[in-house]
Amino acid sequence: MKTKQFKPLRMLIIITFLLVGAGITPGIVSAEEGDPIVISISAEADIIQCGKVNFTVSWVNGSPPFDFTINYGDGDSEVFLDVSDNTVTLDPHIYLFQGTYVWTIQVSESVEEGEEGLSSTVSGNLTFEGPAVTLDSEPFPPIIVVGEGDGTVKFTAFASGGTGDYQYSWDLDGDGVDDGVAGEKASFDYTEVGKSQAQVMVTDECGFTATATLPVVVSDPEDACHPTAQKIADGVNSIFPDQADDLYTCEDIYGIFDGSLTGSQTGFGRMWHAYRLAETMEELTWEEIRDWHLDTGGWGALLQLDRFSELLEDHSIVDLMALVMSEDYSLGDVRVAVRSATRHEADLDDALNRIAEGAKPGELSQFYQLAQDLEADPATLDGYLADGFTLSELKHTANFADRMEVDWTEIAEARAYADSWGDIKQAYQMATDGISPTEILITGIQEYKQDLRDVAKEEREETQTVQQEEKNKQTGEKLAEQFSAEFGDVMNLLNGECEGNWGCVRKALREQAATQSGELTDHDKQTGLQIATKYGFSEQEVVDYYENFCSEDWACTRAYFRDQYMSTKETGKPTKETGKPDK
Repeated sequence: MKTKQFKPLRMLIIITFLLVGAGITPGIVSAEEGDPIVISISAEADIIQCGKVNFTVSWVNGSPPFDFTINYGDGDSEVFLDVSDNTVTLDPHIYLFQGTYVWTIQVSESVEEGEEGLSSTVSGNLTFEGPAVTLDSEPFPPIIVVGEGDGTVKFTAFASGGTGDYQYSWDLDGDGVDDGVAGEKASFDYTEVGKSQAQVMVTDECGFTATATLPVVVSDPEDACHPTAQKIADGVNSIFPDQADDLYTCEDIYGIFDGSLTGSQTGFGRMWHAYRLAETMEELTWEEIRDWHLDTGGWGALLQLDRFSELLEDHSIVDLMALVMSEDYSLGDVRVAVRSATRHEADLDDALNRIAEGAKPGELSQFYQLAQDLEADPATLDGYLADGFTLSELKHTANFADRMEVDWTEIAEARAYADSWGDIKQAYQMATDGISPTEILITGIQEYKQDLRDVAKEEREETQTVQQEEKNKQTGEKLAEQFSAEFGDVMNLLNGECEGNWGCVRKALREQAATQSGELTDHDKQTGLQIATKYGFSEQEVVDYYENFCSEDWACTRAYFRDQYMSTKETGKPTKETGKPDK
């Protein structure tokens, strides 16, 4: 291998590529700063002459030596081991034929077996364009009648593209031998009745070639032929080569008529009709239209397929004819599939596959209509159908999602956990930011409702507890102030020996106050005076009863004297308990 100095070039292709190519991931090690290191490759493909190309490759990073491999894309490749430099210029490679080639270059660190080094690849395209050629004749089409004129056909080749001057090689009589005619023009005197192929091959300075052919028909007017066959031959020849694959003599058409040429008879009417249809169906040749009627039958069917192809963007009438002629699909199948593709924006091939699997026209229409309404890929709907959904359920899912103003897939997911649509509705009504409808359905509607009730009960109890604590605090502060006691002592009484009974607390506080003062408190005196005045007894009587019989409980005392008052008021007689006279 030798390196060469980079030269001025006629055409320069500089290609910089990503470092992950051809399925190979570049090796990575860590630098001191923590940044990854990869082999970064740049490749220059320099077309220096025709198919001759110089490749210059350079790279950075990695540790020498390197292994270097290039695949030229034309079947040739080269491998270089233990390369020490980071730049390689290869000897010129010659591509022999025009076309597009994909080349690939790989650079990797040379390491011992079992070790892993850095490795990166790049690839690019090279395109070599040869000439193109078309062939014309005078007369055109080249149909010669023996005895009329000199039988000479003049040919002209129109070459374009490629590189430099062209060389022409002619085979005018179709015998496969170069006739030795040079230049873009040639002529030949045809005298033998029948058909032959005139051919020209053009070669440019790079050796790239292109070929064009033209059939020549020579007929004899002395040969008897049906006039209708001649009419058809003339008509078909008039649309050659765009819509007829060949040139036909009158005898050829008659041979198709009586079956001697094709093996089966075809009427003149059918052949003429095929010619007239070919004039309007630009995608089809006369032969394709004729064979359609022979193999499949029905001009009406062909016209239907022609209309279908106009409606479709990516299926020609030829494609549709092939479907029907394959016998995998009937014309009706194609019609149903086209209707789905045009009405519901379905893929024609997908529709045909579903028909082949047994889908009915109505089912297919519903399926694609639903996919269109949901803006869903048919494969997505297939997944839900495989999970047990029906088209009706999916449609209901979509309607429900519209009402809930959510995506239909969310409802479909929820449906998997719900016993009924009513459950789904309740789940969405009960859902919050903290819990989704699906989570509610997984828990269960009734179970979730009970959870809500339990939470509400706990919250009420907690509220009641807080309220009661606040009320107890207020009462405790009031009693502490009333009996000149410490608030903590009052609350200890309530939470201790009195077990939450404020009557017990009051009684204890009174006893403590009485014990400390030896007499009734102002509050007790005021209460006794109120009872005595209200029910007509003396204050001392009330106090005695309060201390001796009611254990210093004013509620008990008040109830007793109220009863005494009511009894005296009703009978007017003194009571046994007090001996008090009637009033």
